[in-house]
Formats: sequence, structure tokens, C-alpha cells
Amino acid sequence: VTPNIPLATLKRQQSQPEVSKQIIIPPRRSCDPRLDDDEKFIISDLDRRIDDFNMQQEVNNSQMNKAEQMKELETKLVTEQSKASDGDNDIMIIDDDHENEQLRALQKRISELEQINQQLYDYAANLILDTE
Repeated sequence: VTPNIPLATLKRQQSQPEVSKQIIIPPRRSCDPRLDDDEKFIISDLDRRIDDFNMQQEVNNSQMNKAEQMKELETKLVTEQSKASDGDNDIMIIDDDHENEQLRALQKRISELEQINQQLYDYAANLILDTE
């Protein structure tokens, strides 16, 4: 099945330099009304899986960012400890501003995750209501 591509788009793509001679077909996420119910279900299931994968990638990226932030915090703490050591006396410096900043960042991330959870809940509810 070949999608309908406007002639002007094809001509424009063909007139581009040799590097980009391949025809680029934009992705379609809407269901074709000529599809039967099974095909619509398969397409919607595929869309759901793609959305879930993208959501998981976003969560993984945020976890990686969190791990990087923790490494930076540990490095900063070790650096401050080494700067604060005076001969026999080791003084540990605790930065309250940094803790408050980290707390605000965690609260922001929690609210983002709650919003994502609500979106997933709404999406699941819509799927359940659509199938009934």
C-alpha cells in the first residue's frame, strides 16, 4: 500500500541535491476510515506501544540525569571535604542551599511524574471506554 503523496512534494524532493534523493513520507497516526475494526485496533495498539516506549525513554533519560546529579553532588562534597581539612581536623561542610535546591528539583520531578501518571491513567480510561 503506497500512501498518496502530492505531486508537488515529489517534484520538490526530486529537485533536491543528490544527498537527499530518497522520498520522505511523513508518519501517519490517524486511522483510515476504510480500515476495518481489527486493523484500527492493531494501529491503535501500535500507537500505544510507541507512546509507551517514548515514555519509558523519557523516564530512563530522567533517571540518568538524576544519577549524574548525584555523582556531581558526591564530587562536590568530596571536594569540599578535602578543602576543609586542616591537618588533624576534618571539617565537613554541608551546603543547605544545595540541599534546598535538590529538594526543589525532586519535588518538581515528582510533580512531573504525577502528571505523566495522570495522562497514562486518562489514556487507559479512554481505551477502556472506547472498547465498550
